[in-house]
Amino acid sequence: MGALLISMIDNALNILGVPYYYITLIKGLIILVAASIDLIRIQRRESK
Repeated sequence: MGALLISMIDNALNILGVPYYYITLIKGLIILVAASIDLIRIQRRESK
């Protein structure tokens, strides 16, 4: 599911003409945010 979302964002940004550098930056930020959210959810679940 995540790979599909990343590829859709990649294609959309390419169509919009966004430079490759920014596409890579945006994809990296999305992955970082998703991993952080997952970590926070796991920590909250274990603390209960």
